[in-house]
This record gives sequence, structure tokens and C-alpha cells, in this order.
Amino acid sequence: MGKVSSLWHQIAIKIKIMKTLLTYYRQAILVLIVLFICSCNKDDSGDKNHLFDADRINVYAVGIILQPGDVIEAILWKNGEELPLTSGIPEAEANALFVESKDVYAVGFEYSGAHEMAMVWKNGIGTPLTDGNYDAIASSVFVVGSTVYVGGFEFNGTYNVAKIWKDGVEIVLSDGTQDAYVNGLFVDGNDVYAAGYEVAVGKSISRLWKNGIAMPLENSATGIAQVNSVYIENDAVYAGGVESVGGKFIAKTWKNGVETFLTNGDEISKVNQIVVKDGELYAAGREYRDGKGIAMVWKNGAATALTDGSISSEANAVFVFNKDVYVVGSEGPIAKLWKNGEPTILSNNAFATGVFVVRE
Repeated sequence: MGKVSSLWHQIAIKIKIMKTLLTYYRQAILVLIVLFICSCNKDDSGDKNHLFDADRINVYAVGIILQPGDVIEAILWKNGEELPLTSGIPEAEANALFVESKDVYAVGFEYSGAHEMAMVWKNGIGTPLTDGNYDAIASSVFVVGSTVYVGGFEFNGTYNVAKIWKDGVEIVLSDGTQDAYVNGLFVDGNDVYAAGYEVAVGKSISRLWKNGIAMPLENSATGIAQVNSVYIENDAVYAGGVESVGGKFIAKTWKNGVETFLTNGDEISKVNQIVVKDGELYAAGREYRDGKGIAMVWKNGAATALTDGSISSEANAVFVFNKDVYVVGSEGPIAKLWKNGEPTILSNNAFATGVFVVRE
């Protein structure tokens, strides 16, 4: 799913020094906490488990949580219960998850003391994907049977290199001569799709790779763009992300390479994740209104605001199960889950980045 940020409005000014959305994730949670932890007066006393009462349905989410001593931990929630993935590490993140059979996989990074190591956790047990000699972050995960695919990037000493790890073995997608990132993954049969972007000549160019080969995307080279998510259904290839058109950042989706804009560009917007069920395209993201981010979900282009704009917020991930639409994100410094638009609190001083729903 690699990536979300309360600093998205700075992209238009600072895109040339943009490294990755995941960097903005970390900045976002710190900024939100500083700005809102003392001033936020929204009621957080509601029943945090009232949306987790479906018979034999498990709702998983991942993200980050601020602990005492300014420690940022990777966190897994199961039906609203906090299950930390890390402890005693100064900084860690969980950016995405996948549930296969009864196994729960999460990916992100841990700070090794000198650099960030890309990590995969299986049922709470972490395994590093990199050696910690350079920064690396895992942003997305997809599991088929016992085969685990993880997408992200690793620094090579000069540039960030887009990578997929298949059962821990790296597959390099970019040539290492410019920054490149993987934000999302999808596996369809023998085909592995990766969503992301490359930075070239001062431009962030959207990329969708199929088995390591870049696929064409409409208007993907017109300026600043990136793909954050990919989904395959009935041989159709869907993607979601953002593109700057005429200096305006616009949330967009693609189907088989053909673009659809979700907003008119009057305000900054973006798509963080998509999911497709029975031909219905759902997208989670953010739109700025009057200078504040609003958590959004689009269904076939029709927008629904999940928050009222009183506090900056963002929708980071979406999952559809039994026609119910689950979205996770944050409102101020509070990690939240929305089920069919109805919110519930996961944790305070936290940020939710991924969601997955299964039947026991």
C-alpha cells in the first residue's frame, strides 16, 4: 500500500527533493502529534469495539503508534486490540498487511541504529529483508499460498532502488541510476504487478511494472506523478495514485492504462489505495478543502467524505468484504477505522496504514 501524509501540500514546492511517500508517513505522524495532541478536543471515549461484532469476522489493521519516550512502534490491531509488532526499538513502522489462511503478514521497517531495515512480520515475528547497511523500507505485501512477495525500496549509496522481495530474495525493478520506489503489489497467477514511481530530470514519473517490465500509463510522463496501488480483476489492470496536471495535484485511477480523474483539481487530492470487487472500483485517499485534509473514499468515481474537515485527516487503505467497505487512516493524532462510513477509534497517538478482513 506502500503510501499518505499531512505534508502532501508541500509536494508542489518540494517534489524535487521528495524521496518517498513513506518518508512523509513518518513526518505526518510526528507533525500531527505535535499539532494536535494537546489541542484536539474531539471525543475519543466511544466504544472502540462496536464495529467488531460481526460473527466470525476478523478485522486486521496495521500502522504506527507513539509510545512514551517518543518511541514509534509498529502496531497490529485485531478487532481493535493493540498487538505491538516491535518493542524497545526507537522507530519502526508497519505499512501494509496481508492475511493468508490463518497467517498474518505485515511489512514496514525497523531502525537498526544507523539505518532503516525493511521488515516482514509473520504472526508477530519479524524477519529483516535487508542487512541495515543502507536505508530500506517495505511498503506492500502480497501472499500466495506460502510464497510471500514484498515491495519497497533500498538505497544503493547514491539512489533508492525499487525492489520486490520474493520469499526474501530480491528482484530489482530499477537500474539504480535514479530514485525509484514500489508502493503497491498484486499477484495474479504467474504475473507480479508493482505500482510506484521513478524520479527523472526533476520529475516523479508514475510506474506500473508487470514482471519487471514497465507498462504504459496515460499521461504518466507529463510531469509529477506516482502510482500508489494496483489491483487485478478479470484480466483488467487497475491502478490508483496522483498526478500534477497544469500545476494541480489530482487523485486519479487507471484501468488498462486509461486514466480517470476523481477530482476537478481545484484542491490537492490523491489516491492511496484501491480495491476492485465485482467491477466496482473503490479508492481511499485524501482531498484538501479550505487548507485541511479530508479522508475520502470514492466508489466508481463518486466521492464520500469520511471526516468533516475540522481536523486534518486521511484515508490510507480500503478493503471490501461481504459488500461492507472498511477504510483505515487517521483523524488528527487518532488512528481510525471506518466501516461503511461509520468511524471507530483504533488508538490515540497513532496512524493506521493498512486493513484486511477475513472470516475465521
